[in-house]
Amino acid sequence: MENKTYKLVNILCVILSFLLLARMSHAHPGGLNSSGCHTNHKTGDYHCHGGGQSGGGSGGGGSKGQSNAYSGGLEIIPAQPQANSSQGTVIVGVTDGDTVRATIEGQEVKIRLYGIDAPESGQAFGKASHQALKQITTGRKISIKVLDRDRYGRLVALVFAEGSNVNEAMVVSGYAWVYPQYCKQSFCGEWNQHQARAQANHKGLWQEGNPMPPWDWRHNK
Repeated sequence: MENKTYKLVNILCVILSFLLLARMSHAHPGGLNSSGCHTNHKTGDYHCHGGGQSGGGSGGGGSKGQSNAYSGGLEIIPAQPQANSSQGTVIVGVTDGDTVRATIEGQEVKIRLYGIDAPESGQAFGKASHQALKQITTGRKISIKVLDRDRYGRLVALVFAEGSNVNEAMVVSGYAWVYPQYCKQSFCGEWNQHQARAQANHKGLWQEGNPMPPWDWRHNK
């Protein structure tokens, strides 16, 4: 009798294991990579799990739609040595001084640089800011740390070129403002110091005496 009970328990455990695996497979179509990210083959959406990612990135404010939420904890997605590899992150285009297009595991996405705001194309230094971001990222190994997704579906992220923080570099070079409405992390204080030095040294857009911040420019438009 004990042997029959033992066999029955084992059979039930095996059945439950199969049911659990099937449920997990249904919940996450598309295997996770080493960064905890994957492409959902049903929806085509690329996203990451773990680390408390914000759910939806719907933070309002500003026509650029940058979210003010920082979830943190997500792994940096490493770039691969081969520029044409379907793995890793590769910059394929620069939209303006704070937005790029990139491929992640072969899927193209838009990335909004967290915590900064660059001059619009119709503003003074808009084209120069665009060119500065292009120069910083072109031909370099790129990695990103995803912080959120904004209401336009763009990833909001810290972007690194050869390990250097591109968001911060744009402020240091004087071609972007720290975005006060959305830059809320501890490092934003240091970025504000970079901005003050760039302004004092008349770097980039600070060659103008009193440049209009892009959020004011958009509001006036």
